[in-house]
Amino acid sequence: MKNLIVKILLCSVLVFAVLQSCKEEGLVGVRNDDGVPPGKLTEVEVKAVSGGAIISYKLPDDDDIMGAKATLVDKNGIERNFLSSIYTNELIIDGLVDYEETKVLVYAIDKGGNQSEPNSVSFTPLLAPVDYAAESTKIEPTFGGCQVTFDNPSGSSLNMFLFVREWDPETGVDSTTLLNTYAYTSEEVKPVKERGFDTNEKEFFLMFKDRWNNFSDTIKEIIEPIYEIQIPYKNFKRHRLPHDVPIFGGNMEGDDPSHGLWNDVFGWDGEVSYTHVKGFRTLDGAGSNAYDPDPLPEFQDPFDPTRVTAQLFTLDLGAVCQLSRFTYHPLHSGYFALGGWRIFEVYGSTDPDPDGSMDGWFKLLDRTEVETPENHQERKNEIITQGLNFDFLTSQEVRYVRFAFYANYTTLLSFNASEIAFYGSVVEEVEEEEEEEVKVEN
Repeated sequence: MKNLIVKILLCSVLVFAVLQSCKEEGLVGVRNDDGVPPGKLTEVEVKAVSGGAIISYKLPDDDDIMGAKATLVDKNGIERNFLSSIYTNELIIDGLVDYEETKVLVYAIDKGGNQSEPNSVSFTPLLAPVDYAAESTKIEPTFGGCQVTFDNPSGSSLNMFLFVREWDPETGVDSTTLLNTYAYTSEEVKPVKERGFDTNEKEFFLMFKDRWNNFSDTIKEIIEPIYEIQIPYKNFKRHRLPHDVPIFGGNMEGDDPSHGLWNDVFGWDGEVSYTHVKGFRTLDGAGSNAYDPDPLPEFQDPFDPTRVTAQLFTLDLGAVCQLSRFTYHPLHSGYFALGGWRIFEVYGSTDPDPDGSMDGWFKLLDRTEVETPENHQERKNEIITQGLNFDFLTSQEVRYVRFAFYANYTTLLSFNASEIAFYGSVVEEVEEEEEEEVKVEN
């Protein structure tokens, strides 16, 4: 007990001594106002950049120097201050959207808050990211709505607000609706598509906001959305080609198990056997040549030419169409697991080569990795029913669609789905014709 008391007393004495020392000498980095302003900054230079400027300088040699400070008055008459530390020789001025000559006073500051005599510099900001995005914006018609593209080369944090104004000439009703708010934080900006509209003329407009609450001008465009429907299932059928993967089972209508992809039945329907699945499932294979002893060069394992890197499945839409997109509806058992689609690509053709090669095919969708939606487990039934949407690269006319499946959520090449649906417009109905016999198994 005595030893403990002695240790406590010794610690108290040491703490007191340290505090006294700090009081006398001043802790590094802690405010210690000697009332003496630091020397001026030297070698001050300014470079205008997007929405601001970069000011470089050399700090004075004062012992208590803390950094630098820039002060300006913006177009709204508000004083704005920008600070930098002792560990850099640059001040960043940002968040400006006034493109006139701007005067800035630049100071050295010390740990006591004392300021040096100011240096005065001027610059004219370059176009701010919020206005650059607006000026580069294009609002164009697309299937069932509008498509918005713009540039954000600086990767700035921006919000975009997209509206639609609709009017009825007969009733005189005029309404404006906020369609969506989008957030961006990187250089990569994917096109925005808002659908679900008729083909009547309507005005789409938008504006951008940055993190300093600067708003861009409003960008407006009056457009007529392109007619879009869900392509009718009635003439869909599997188009068997050499090199295509066999489909598991044969219990569906017409003894074609791929019909389960377009029967409007989602999931297992109470069954637990793959032979009763209300969708489709490709034959298992770990890159083997079980169904394709001579793989196509495009899907050939570079280390073993007898092995495939993807499974192919070809579909005849039964009509010549312009496609805008398709939806993939996962199977309950393959919901971001097992044979669910993870990496795939899509091709289109009006006249594919019957030898099963890729001659006559063009890309509808580049190799794509399926993104897992937020809260996907809690929204399982909703996502399976609504499907995952994929926009096509082109609306070039197609009759045949070919999927190349590269990866699921296991090490086996086997893929399943509950439903797929295509959207766009029908260009020409195709009369029922007898399917040419191709020597490939189910």
